[in-house]
Amino acid sequence: KLYNMGVVNGDGTGGFAPYRNVTREEFVKMLLLALDVEADSDGTPTFSDVDDGSWFAPYVALAYKAGIVSGISPTEFGTGLSITRQDLAVMIARCLEYKGITLDSKADAEDFADQSEISGYALEAVKYLRDAGIFNGDSYYNFNPASFATRAEVAKVLGILLEK
Repeated sequence: KLYNMGVVNGDGTGGFAPYRNVTREEFVKMLLLALDVEADSDGTPTFSDVDDGSWFAPYVALAYKAGIVSGISPTEFGTGLSITRQDLAVMIARCLEYKGITLDSKADAEDFADQSEISGYALEAVKYLRDAGIFNGDSYYNFNPASFATRAEVAKVLGILLEK
C-alpha cells in the first residue's frame, strides 16, 4: 500500500532493505506523503544542513513551517542522521495535529516498561500513539526510545496509522 502511494520505494537494487535505518529527511518525506500533506516546492530550508536544491528540502521546509519538525538544534535539521523512535513519535503526533486528525485512544493502555527512558519532549507523543494502538512495544513491552527506526518499522507504523 505504501509503495503504491509513493511513500516508500525500493533501494535501487529491487529490494526494500527492511533493516536499514531511516534518516530524518527520509522520514519527513514519508510522513508527509502518507498523511497527504502537500510539500511547498517554493519553501526554503531554514537549516544550514539542508541545501536548497536537495530532494528533501521542500519537505523539510514545509514540516518546519507546519511545526512538525524543529531540528536537532536551532540551525541544524540533522540531515543524514538516523531517526530515533521517540523523534519519529513526535513528528507523527505533530503532523496529526497539523492535519486536525485525532486518534481514538484506549483508556487502559499500559505504560511501556522503559517509559522512564523516554525524553520529556517526546513522552506525551509516545503515550498518545501508544494509547491509539500505533506503538505496541517489543516482546518485553519496551518502546526503545533512543533506538533507530528501520524501514520495516516505519512502514509498519505508517501502515497502522493509515488504517486508523
